[in-house]
Amino acid sequence: MPVALYLMGVYPVYVARVTVGVVGLITLATWRSPPEFTPWLERAARVLLVLVPFAVAFHQVTRVVAGMMGVDFAIFTQASHAIARTGVPTTTLLFDEPVNFLSHHFAPVLYLPGLVTWLGVPAPYALIACYALSFGLALWALRRFCIGAGLPAATATLWTLVVALSPSIRPEILWGVHDEIFALPLAGWSLVLLQERRWWPSLALAASTVVAKESFFMFPFVWCVLAWTLQRSPDPLIPSGVEGRGRNGPLDSARGERIVIAGTVALVWLAAGGVYVLGHPWWSGREFDHLNRFALSALGTGTEDRVLFVAALLGPLLAFPLRSRSALLWCLPALPFIALCLLSSDPEMFRPTGYHATIPAYLLGFAGAVGLKSTGGKWLSSQMVVMTLLAAQLSWEVTALRLPLRLALAAQWYPAPELALLPKDQVVAADPAAVLSLLDHPGVKRLWRVPLSQQHPGVLVFKPDGWETPGADVAAGYAPCLPSGRWTVLCDAP
Repeated sequence: MPVALYLMGVYPVYVARVTVGVVGLITLATWRSPPEFTPWLERAARVLLVLVPFAVAFHQVTRVVAGMMGVDFAIFTQASHAIARTGVPTTTLLFDEPVNFLSHHFAPVLYLPGLVTWLGVPAPYALIACYALSFGLALWALRRFCIGAGLPAATATLWTLVVALSPSIRPEILWGVHDEIFALPLAGWSLVLLQERRWWPSLALAASTVVAKESFFMFPFVWCVLAWTLQRSPDPLIPSGVEGRGRNGPLDSARGERIVIAGTVALVWLAAGGVYVLGHPWWSGREFDHLNRFALSALGTGTEDRVLFVAALLGPLLAFPLRSRSALLWCLPALPFIALCLLSSDPEMFRPTGYHATIPAYLLGFAGAVGLKSTGGKWLSSQMVVMTLLAAQLSWEVTALRLPLRLALAAQWYPAPELALLPKDQVVAADPAAVLSLLDHPGVKRLWRVPLSQQHPGVLVFKPDGWETPGADVAAGYAPCLPSGRWTVLCDAP
């Protein structure tokens, strides 16, 4: 049905609004007192939650075919393809010379899509499949935590959908691929296991989050603080059965020894993060690329934007993470990532709909679940609040899906096998979407870096009216050299 709607040119946003409106009206008409969900609504919510990662994958594949993916997706795809070919995540899109992507961001998790690519799946689709799977596992962890906090199953499912459609998460899952999403299932299940007092598996997952990004070197330390606080004052919102398992578990036997071990792991991870970031000149020969995002002289500017960033994190969740002391306690995992964004001098870091907000927005969803449970009778109905939030999020945020599949089929930019005919001894400056068809070319560069590069590119590949179409000054001296159904290919005129 969704494919048929795409082919007919019907925008999913309209379908979403009508569906949510009908469901809302039926729910209001059949609402019981005391309020509770009807079985059909609970089943419908579960189906929606299961469909979310498939919708994300479908949408991203559509954008790949339509040639709408940006440079970040091209970089991750090129690194995954390089892993499958050489075992090293090499990219040529960051600097004039090829570099190991791990020297730009610590993301060994790219070996997962690299493995899928090695098995024969094209790198763009392998990356999308792993990405959607990670997001699905992250949502599953959040729902599991909600149920462990005492929320009814339907409320837990709807709350998970609210978090998934948050304006701080939606741009990440719909408009490209970044390494944050790969860390979310590890962090999420770590919190689930901590809630269940399963100490060592939780610590192991907390430590493993670092495989996705260097900022997660901090996560085991925050986990240690949270675990220490929970053992001193057990969370009253954890069901008695789960808490009972914990009383006889490792958290409550030999507490001191385990806190020392966990603290040691946390400190080792912090030290490793410091070596990775500050030791860059020693082991990679250059400064860490992102240190320039933290300049103390710029912290006094953009105050309104920083306040808006925090408001955008909490607003769509109706500030449920702040509703109780227990909820505030579960805010701890998100705080370091919020601090990184707020202390940055780069406005992109604290842009409310930027991908840097993804990690704190997801982690605040766990605290929001605890806050939602603690509201009790203070609200007309926690379920009604969640339903209202879900309707608002869908009607506002799903507007990103205004991309009919028929447009992608009518203007298919990937794959473009004719680009494989370009000479391998030439530097090719290409639109990021064209890079996906040039993964085996050793000299491909991002088009917009051409004026800054010391190397004069031999070939330009771009869309006639794309975002990175070169200006007349760049294209001067080039002439058409390769017939292509869609891409404009210019070669350096002799």
